[in-house]
Amino acid sequence: MMPDWSVLGIAEEVPAAFGITNTTFDHGNEQEWHDGERHFIPATLNIWRVGDRSVREVLLSNSVLEMLAFLALHRSRYPSLGNVGLVSFGNLPSTNQLQWTRSYFSRPRYTLLFGTDPMASLIDIRVACGLKGKSARFRWVQGRVLVEYKERASYFDLEQISLFSFERIFGVRSGLRTRKPAKHSTFLEQLRSMAVNTDR
Repeated sequence: MMPDWSVLGIAEEVPAAFGITNTTFDHGNEQEWHDGERHFIPATLNIWRVGDRSVREVLLSNSVLEMLAFLALHRSRYPSLGNVGLVSFGNLPSTNQLQWTRSYFSRPRYTLLFGTDPMASLIDIRVACGLKGKSARFRWVQGRVLVEYKERASYFDLEQISLFSFERIFGVRSGLRTRKPAKHSTFLEQLRSMAVNTDR
């Protein structure tokens, strides 16, 4: 049975461009799925990927549907979806997932799509470091986040931490872009909200 992409607010041409025909995405040992009402994102050591090594831009997220929603919202910026790769890590990117991604693609531009909550900002930092072959450690200390990177450490307020603030404090230039949804925690929520408002 073909999915009704309109329920999610996603134009059919977007998943079709990547050969996606349903809303179940196999990560090997686990699956991401959407049944029209519920959305499940697995914790997994594997990845879901589409796109060859030479694509110009790679979108990175914890959810395939989140990447499709982002592309649906910003379709005019991506006239050729054949130049875009998609990689989903599941709930929390692992070191091995990031190492594989780093070695597979041939120096593309990376765009991070991990939402707007504070945990998403920590994931942005984790991914940015992992793609450089580095790692950052996070600890919760008396209501603040202690970030340890290389031989340095710095405290951040949870509400203020971001990849930008991390790069500024530690003198890091990742060259990565982070894109955040407007007034919603995910691009999928933003897209569905727009579809509901249009129907009224």
